[in-house]
Amino acid sequence: KPVRKQREKVIPDAAGRVLEFGLGTGLNLPFYDRARVAVVVGVEPSLAMHRLARRQIERSGLAVELVGLSAEQLPLDDASFDTVVSTLVLCTVDDPAATLAELRRVLAPEGRLLLLEHVRSDDPALGIGALVGVLAAKAAMQAHGISGTIRFMGEPAEKVIGSKPIHAARG
Repeated sequence: KPVRKQREKVIPDAAGRVLEFGLGTGLNLPFYDRARVAVVVGVEPSLAMHRLARRQIERSGLAVELVGLSAEQLPLDDASFDTVVSTLVLCTVDDPAATLAELRRVLAPEGRLLLLEHVRSDDPALGIGALVGVLAAKAAMQAHGISGTIRFMGEPAEKVIGSKPIHAARG
């Protein structure tokens, strides 16, 4: 249920032409605002997941195009998406930096990158692992010229870690 609540907060912000990286079984599809989304291009390398996603696609009422590829090298035009969505998948890719660079490449200059990602906390009481994940996400976004709001424990990350830039090298 906690992940569902986060999906309910993040996914409705998608608009226009949407690329969803890691569509999986289509768990995000019920949360898209059909009035705001023209099409969802779902990138999912597992063809078995495509079969499972079809039920959610039919229920959603959205125009969804499934692509059986990974996100490290997308055969898609530069700046061709208004929104890119990535939920709980960056931990599964071989090269997260290459993936973020590719997602940035296909995102329109004024587009939005919507991330809902997780990390395992080594200290559940303090959430240190999650905080490290927030810092890593912020650094990766800055390194690839991606702007956006990162949330930590339901709050904008800047309230928790401050608004100073994180020094990161471009990949």
